[in-house]
Amino acid sequence: MNDEHQLRELRRYFDLGVDAGHFNLRREAKTEREIRDQLDLAQRHLAAARLAELQELFPGAAFSKAYDACIVVANALIAALGYRASGDAGHEEVLRASEQIVHALGDTTTEATLNTVREWFRDLRHMTQYRSAHIVEPADLEHALLIAADLTTRLGDVAKRLLAVGYDVAAESVPERHLRDRRIRPARAAKASNPHGQDG
Repeated sequence: MNDEHQLRELRRYFDLGVDAGHFNLRREAKTEREIRDQLDLAQRHLAAARLAELQELFPGAAFSKAYDACIVVANALIAALGYRASGDAGHEEVLRASEQIVHALGDTTTEATLNTVREWFRDLRHMTQYRSAHIVEPADLEHALLIAADLTTRLGDVAKRLLAVGYDVAAESVPERHLRDRRIRPARAAKASNPHGQDG
């Protein structure tokens, strides 16, 4: 199975999962530029976390920035499939959904890393926000920075691969001069607007 076919199958699989209620996500179209801006923002959060560590600020500040990098890149990945989180537990939903995406692609390493974000990183970050920012130890921060660096690269690469295979939008709705601004929509919704199966 080539990469393009695998990613198109992933879109279909993911749409079915959302429709079945496995994820609390809602459909939202974003442009390629908007999604790439999210990926850039994730990198900026990671850079800010590293800078905070170098400046020897209390570890909680850098830890939170590293966590933000993970959430933003996960949001970008979900956006590349035409969705966004819905409801109060948005972080949990995008992390769970991202886990399933990389699981479907056979990437068990990133799946395990995302599980660590959900089971450890998120809980400790919550304590820094609502209990004490000084609860984070230097070793925690070191581990968090490694996780954030790994996820911004790995999830970012998947999001870029999804953008590269094209958009499931109706060709007639997008002028040729606006192709770079085509909006990402779930495959099922796009198919309904494009019954002949023509990619834009």
